[in-house]
Amino acid sequence: MPKALTYFVSDVHLGLQVGDPSAREQAFVAFLRGIDPSQTETVYLLGDIWDFWYEYRDVVPKGYVKVLSALVSLMEAGVQVCFFQGNHDIWTYHYFEELGMRRLEQPYVVKIGAESFCLGHGDGLGPGRTGYKCMRWVFHNRFFQRCFSSLHPWLAFRMGNGWSRRSRLGKNISYTFKGASEPLYRFCEAFPEPVQYFIFGHYHARVDLPVVSASGARPARLVLLGDWITAPNWLVYDADSGLLAMADNYLEKRQEELAHAQKTVIRRNHLSLDTLLRRNRSYRGFSGTVSEAQLRELVGVVPLVASGMNRQALRFRLVCGASEASLVHPLVKLGAALPEEHLPHPGMEPSAYIVVCSTVQEDKVVDIDLGIAAQSMLLKATEMGLGGIFILNFRREALKEALGLPLEPVAVIGLGKPAETIFLVPGASPDALAYYRKDGVHYVPKLSVDQLII
Repeated sequence: MPKALTYFVSDVHLGLQVGDPSAREQAFVAFLRGIDPSQTETVYLLGDIWDFWYEYRDVVPKGYVKVLSALVSLMEAGVQVCFFQGNHDIWTYHYFEELGMRRLEQPYVVKIGAESFCLGHGDGLGPGRTGYKCMRWVFHNRFFQRCFSSLHPWLAFRMGNGWSRRSRLGKNISYTFKGASEPLYRFCEAFPEPVQYFIFGHYHARVDLPVVSASGARPARLVLLGDWITAPNWLVYDADSGLLAMADNYLEKRQEELAHAQKTVIRRNHLSLDTLLRRNRSYRGFSGTVSEAQLRELVGVVPLVASGMNRQALRFRLVCGASEASLVHPLVKLGAALPEEHLPHPGMEPSAYIVVCSTVQEDKVVDIDLGIAAQSMLLKATEMGLGGIFILNFRREALKEALGLPLEPVAVIGLGKPAETIFLVPGASPDALAYYRKDGVHYVPKLSVDQLII
């Protein structure tokens, strides 16, 4: 089975004496060890993983043993690790390659799944900033590197760490990315090859902006990863679903902000059935709002699908608005299999509900109709950019009373904007299929086609 996941990370700045350096290193090690090798093809390190790195022919910086061990473990498990030099860890010559990593030069274009990506650290790209580019040329020049190598490591490392402490980052000065006026953005606009995603680091600011490039292809996205100084920050791409996700769901939030600011509806490309099925997961964390018109659109698919004996016995109560939804929240359970997680977390309850009722006593035909209708509505929700969860664990009589239902409820569908990341992973056996959470990510084991066919 092809591996679907690709991770991107930059600007960890290991060794920088800002914040809690030890906790930052431990968090990075935990992140690396949390990557599932059976699902991951490549990990891209986009530069400045180390705050200062200079290696001699026979000497490399001490420490970082757990970081290097975690990277080697990934490579031994079949994950490719690629790295770019940043402006703080420029002086990597051979050691990382000896460990098994692959060094890349920016801008690097690669096809991942169905999409093209342009990757790099991001410094020195685009017009302008002549002074910085001259300094960068000096740091990359082999003559000056040989001159620096003539210094004793004791002196060289202290000089390098001193430069770092005097930098903007060492002084804890934040930077605001200036959008279309930034040289990097202009670099992306002028890029001659058709690319869907530009992924960079360097700026220590998380950014997600649309870019219309010179290639004349469909609009691309410029995504900057931010740094690890205040919190772990990474990006993952799922080639199966086409989903690009960042730590704490930043990208989804940013897309909603852009849509709200422009007062436009986000138009989505046509999604194949396979993609809809992969994205249609049981979410237990939501954000945003869902309108009554959207709920009516979801119910609108039910007359189009099959019904046993064509009885069409299902009826639907739409629940939207914070006040009415709050009546339903305490009457449903979303994470009974993960009681220690206390799902949903406060403030992440479904934004709206569809309560499914039946005009006849529940029987096998009603249950089959229920499954067909619920799956169809959830697929439609996925197409609309929403997410949902099919709920059978609810207090029926209490729900009937709270909403004044004239019919017996048989199921509840919770809906909203997904506010969590879910990945499918191979199921080892039919006896080990319990879903689980790790580092805030929800994993769902699934049996393969070969395991299903008898």
